[in-house]
Amino acid sequence: MVNVFQPRSTELQKYVDCFYVFDRFDQSNTNYMVYPQTNTPLAFFKNAEVKAVGNHLQIRPSDEQPHCVDVVGRYLKPLLVSYYGEVEEVAVHFKPLGINHFIQQPFAKIASENSQKIKEKAWTDFTPKLFQETSLENRLSKLEEFLLQQYRDIEICYLYEAVEKLMDPMEEVKVATIAEKMGVSSRTLQRQFNNYVGCTPAIFKRIARFRHSIDITPLHKELKDLMTIGYESGFYDQSYFGKEYRALTGESPKSFFKEVSLISENKFAWKIV
Repeated sequence: MVNVFQPRSTELQKYVDCFYVFDRFDQSNTNYMVYPQTNTPLAFFKNAEVKAVGNHLQIRPSDEQPHCVDVVGRYLKPLLVSYYGEVEEVAVHFKPLGINHFIQQPFAKIASENSQKIKEKAWTDFTPKLFQETSLENRLSKLEEFLLQQYRDIEICYLYEAVEKLMDPMEEVKVATIAEKMGVSSRTLQRQFNNYVGCTPAIFKRIARFRHSIDITPLHKELKDLMTIGYESGFYDQSYFGKEYRALTGESPKSFFKEVSLISENKFAWKIV
């Protein structure tokens, strides 16, 4: 269903987790659930309309919308994604904070909703040029070239350090402690983290812990290992493990792992519905 490619550029690899292209050039409808993540998806579309209705992303063919670029904001509930017919799409999966190096404003300024269009001129001008390329290889090469042209250096090193600490599921660390080590106030860290990541450090920690439990799942093939998965992801209390899964997926851990599909080294956790 999805083809995943790594950036060739070593510079882009610092900020981009992968590119992906859906292999679904047909007229059938496709519906699947996606779950909270620390990465940021951004997609280029040709002849498509993207509409968010609550937690439902609807993607339809549209001659009135020849090209658009859509970015997904930070979300804490599952999103239902529905494709109604044939749509051409090329997508970028940015690592935490990564997208900020390629846009002119902090991430939260342009992505306050579950889904929204990128309106920066460089991006809207580039999209038709991307789809002028007929081969996938040429499209990906053109996309890498564009991203390298858009790259800008921004002074957010302390945010990368904060993200690294919060991504460690076994480390219980307070925002005040992180801020003190980095020489900024807790208020500054909270504000800047929200601006560039799109959520508070506490929410990011919840999502990171959840995603870690997904990442290590292939190491625990049997559902009897759910307790181990929870413990190794920082859920020391099994009732809390279950409560967080119900909040973030709408299901118990056991039901979730029975039904979800883990694709491309667990970069994507989807459930076809």
